[in-house]
Amino acid sequence: TFNFVAGELVGGGPVKNAPYSADAVTENVQTLADGNRIVHNTTAKIFRDSQGRERREQTLPAIGPFAAQGEPPKTIFISDPVAGVNYSLDVQNKVAIKLPHPALPPMKTADMPPVPKEGAQVFIRRLEGPPTPGIPVPPQFMFFRRGPGAPGPGDGPAPQNEQLGAKVIEGVSTDGVRHTITIPAGQIGNERPIIVVDEVWRSPELQVTVQSSHNDPRMGTTQYSLRNVSRSEPAPTLFQVPSDYTVKEPPAPPKPIQVP
Repeated sequence: TFNFVAGELVGGGPVKNAPYSADAVTENVQTLADGNRIVHNTTAKIFRDSQGRERREQTLPAIGPFAAQGEPPKTIFISDPVAGVNYSLDVQNKVAIKLPHPALPPMKTADMPPVPKEGAQVFIRRLEGPPTPGIPVPPQFMFFRRGPGAPGPGDGPAPQNEQLGAKVIEGVSTDGVRHTITIPAGQIGNERPIIVVDEVWRSPELQVTVQSSHNDPRMGTTQYSLRNVSRSEPAPTLFQVPSDYTVKEPPAPPKPIQVP
């Protein structure tokens, strides 16, 4: 089945000449057998300038240990492909962890994952955790096409893909696609078929997901959307480390243990 999470990965190949800012809102609702619901909401502020610099401000949800600590912690990540550096800002302690920017080529419209065609076998994989300690990395859709005889991630049923056409969302033109997977009765011990539906609306111009939804009866419903989208150029100071922050290098990775 699909491992679905909505959102975009900050960093990587820069998207130039497509500035924007928006609020990225994610809501996950899980309904228990007794009718009780578990609801998680997260909001992030996203900025990108014409040079492809990006900034993401994320407030961690006030659950678990964070619920009893007053104001929930806030993380800020700055990706600057022009200077070739990334920063992870510790707002509470005013510390900026400096990290190298991966050497990736600029992303062009032609390089975007193609919208799957009817009958193609497409899988969405979740990026599990940050690749570098201290950097919160939002998950991203990753599309894989599987040709005849080629191995794929898992032996589950292939999704049915439906083109949804074009739609304007928050003033942004998007193209939509719906993926539906039906798990037959008895495949995982289920008495009846299980239907999992993913819907993605992506902007070819901004090269970001503007709206998406995921509905899996086993896990609940996840809704993601960009709101308050502005196409104006963000302030340059958003992509700079504040003058009162201390810039530090990342901690060295642990040395491998030598076994005699």
